[in-house]
Formats: sequence, C-alpha cells, structure tokens
Amino acid sequence: TNEGTVAPGGITFTNGTMTGFISSSGNILGGINIDANSAISHTGTSIAITSSTFLGGISNAGTISAGTIGVGVGFAKLIPNNSTPTGIQVSPVATFAGGITNSGTIAAGSAGIWVMAAGSFAGGITNAAGGVIAAPGGVQVGFGVTTSGGYTVSAFSGGITNQGVISAATAGIFVNGVSTFAGGIS
Repeated sequence: TNEGTVAPGGITFTNGTMTGFISSSGNILGGINIDANSAISHTGTSIAITSSTFLGGISNAGTISAGTIGVGVGFAKLIPNNSTPTGIQVSPVATFAGGITNSGTIAAGSAGIWVMAAGSFAGGITNAAGGVIAAPGGVQVGFGVTTSGGYTVSAFSGGITNQGVISAATAGIFVNGVSTFAGGIS
C-alpha cells in the first residue's frame, strides 16, 4: 500500500508470487510493471489505483487473479437508499497517463480491467497478442452518470485494443458514463 509518492521507477514486480494486492492512494510516477514470471492473487481487487496522479501506466505480462477486479482505476459505487440507489459516490484518479497493457493473464470475479472513475485517462487499454482476460465484465470504462449529470470518467484517450482473448459472460468491452472517449475500440 502506497500513501505517499513512488518515483522515479515506479513499482516493478519480478520473479515472484504475491498473495495480496498493490494499492496506491498516493502518487506513482513510473508506473507498475509485472513480469511474465510473476503472479498476484487477492480475494478483492489485485491492483487498485485511487491516487490523484499516476504516471507510467500499468503493464502485466504475468498472472493476476482477483475475487472482484484485476486492475481497477478510481472508485465509484451506488449510494443506496433502502433498496433503491439514489446516486453515485465517486473517488476519481485526477490524472492517469501511460495506459494499461496486458500480455499475460487476468482472471477476475467481476472485471478484468475497470477504469471506474478518472478526470483524465491517457494511453488507452490494450490486451496484447497472447493476453487473456477472463472475467464476467471483461474490460470496462466508466460507471455511469451521477445524479448531478456528471460522468465518472471525464476524458479517456488512447482507445481500447484487443489482440488477445477476452472471455466474458456479460460484456467483453463495455463503455458507460464517459464524457469524452477518443481512440476507438478495435
């Protein structure tokens, strides 16, 4: 867990197995890199980014297993009022640059990669050749529109590219609640 600043090289996980998670509410300047010989498994979200500034992107060549979300950027949840949601609570990442690339395996109980809430997300999402994402929600961007009419993701650039395999029960790629989406889906 990081609550300060990690710089300049970010976090690199090499030749290891971690039963736990990587979480950052502080700034990371240099990204997160997981090599092909490494594995991270957690009952919740395996990589959770809720910091105000994240630079350098996330690259996974290993194995990420998660009970809920493999890689999550920002946080959003419905605000319940008895049994009916009345709004969305949003904790966005202000600036995320460098994108997310998967050339390994991400297996999750909810979503493989989910950019829930961000002011600016640049660099796109790529599931590269050889990459496998197995999760009911595949790759997701956005969470919805808030009760005040705001979007959980203000600006997303770089698009979403799949050159590997996305195995999903509900949606392989899903975009919802994004004010500006640039780069297309391929």
